[in-house]
Amino acid sequence: MKQARQKGFEDAREQAHNQYQKELAELQQQIAGAVHEFTVQRQAYFTRVEEEVVRLALGIARKILHRETQIDPLLLAGMVRVALEKLGSGISVRLRANPAEVNAWHDFFDQTRDVQPSPDVIGDSSLEQGHCLLETDLGTTEIGLETQLKEIEQGFLDLLAQRPGSP
Repeated sequence: MKQARQKGFEDAREQAHNQYQKELAELQQQIAGAVHEFTVQRQAYFTRVEEEVVRLALGIARKILHRETQIDPLLLAGMVRVALEKLGSGISVRLRANPAEVNAWHDFFDQTRDVQPSPDVIGDSSLEQGHCLLETDLGTTEIGLETQLKEIEQGFLDLLAQRPGSP
């Protein structure tokens, strides 16, 4: 009788252990599924939000830079200088700018005689402040904060689109 009792106890213990292992495996599978689902949802969230963060950061930069152009109308002078240096001498260049900025551009080119070719500065009321056009016989290039920010934004969006797993 003692052996039968011992055998019954061991059978019950083994049965309880097996039931415990089965339930544990099911719980582990549920937890693994929940963790996987969370990972997928988290990645989808960051993918969705990443583009919005880029646009928000550029929006903030846009506001700051537009405010700066109100203070310093020649904020674009560095970009114009680089563009002119790439052209080289012997090319006829015209810089079209908002009429309110023409005198500032004349002063800039008078003070920086090392910039060649020195463009003819022309007032153009169709251009906003902080925006200008460089014209040559070869073509025209638009220089402005908004143009530069759009290029930066497009570059970021292109990078986001090239990521693995992006839509």
